[in-house]
Amino acid sequence: MDNLNIFMLTSNMINQGTYWRALEFAKRLVDIGHNVTIIASSQGRKKSISILKQNGITLALMPDLFQGPLRSGWDPYNTLMRISFLKRNKIQIIHAFESRPTVIYPSLISQKKGAKLVMDWSDWFGRGGSVEERPNPIIRTTLRPIETFYEEHFRSRALATTVICSTLRDRAIKLGIQENSISLIPNGLNNSNLKYIDKLEARQRLNLGRNLLLVGYIGAIFLNDVKLMAETCNYITEKNINVKFLHLGYTNYPLKKFVKESETVIQTGTIPQGILNDYLAACDICWLPFKNTNANNGRFPYKLSDYLTSGKPIVSTNVGDSADFIARENVGIITHDNPNDFSEKTIDLLLDYKKREWYETRAVMVSKDPKYSWEERTKQLEEVYKGLL
Repeated sequence: MDNLNIFMLTSNMINQGTYWRALEFAKRLVDIGHNVTIIASSQGRKKSISILKQNGITLALMPDLFQGPLRSGWDPYNTLMRISFLKRNKIQIIHAFESRPTVIYPSLISQKKGAKLVMDWSDWFGRGGSVEERPNPIIRTTLRPIETFYEEHFRSRALATTVICSTLRDRAIKLGIQENSISLIPNGLNNSNLKYIDKLEARQRLNLGRNLLLVGYIGAIFLNDVKLMAETCNYITEKNINVKFLHLGYTNYPLKKFVKESETVIQTGTIPQGILNDYLAACDICWLPFKNTNANNGRFPYKLSDYLTSGKPIVSTNVGDSADFIARENVGIITHDNPNDFSEKTIDLLLDYKKREWYETRAVMVSKDPKYSWEERTKQLEEVYKGLL
């Protein structure tokens, strides 16, 4: 197949959210000879476009005048700059990751000029989904119709749809999207931004005791989920177990603010990738503490790949495709979405060294399984592109 000019648009800032999914695909597409440009939002509030080269990928980082949560795909200036940039390029495939204004309007204009439009769906944002997780009822009511419109209205314009999980595949079918145009492509498991590191070696670099038990969670979280996590922390702490809880990387709800004893939590905030790798390696187990909601069922969390790449046993609530995967591949323990069950099963695993060691071995093995690799997922994606050409 001839080399393709592929443009991937994500509403996220660089190094956040769905950007990582697009980046993993892009790396492998470049490896097999295609030309890939990722368009994301800049982390700074700049007025001009920044063009970078990274591992053969072109990164076009767009200025965004908004601040805070609005810096996630809503800025008109960002949208116009993307349209201007795309008009100057020859595009064969335009892959829209989600459907917010900074992504969908530039994509539709490129489609009119001859590009083949593919749309990715990896989060349930609108009615019934993550908009319902917003604690402020006024913001929730205001955003619900807006999020729903952008999430659903434009889906039928795409020639092909990629979805991250079965829940979103079923939603796409209900919206009238042709089933044979939908491809279920979860995240791969061998994340390129992390590597397996010996636990004691990582703890030595971080000055963490070798006998301390460490439970880790990475990234952002919904309010009800962080409350579940905090209640679990409180329960475990009351048992006088020598344990600390690591909340790693950028987050919207810091765990430290929700627990009774804040000294039991190490809250890192945004940290360099190498240090994040060490903190994950230092963990004894990692958590997926998700309540059984549409928002959580409509995802396949990238952090699952991070955990397995790092060789971590997982304790997860029984929610979504990720829980089915964990149970099927024996890489962790599944619980009910309540603090009692989640706490008890976490404690059982923390205190059973041999079981943890067995799950660690399984995690490393599964993360290296070729059928779950980003290379294999990218082959699936390339087949989608071929089908359009």
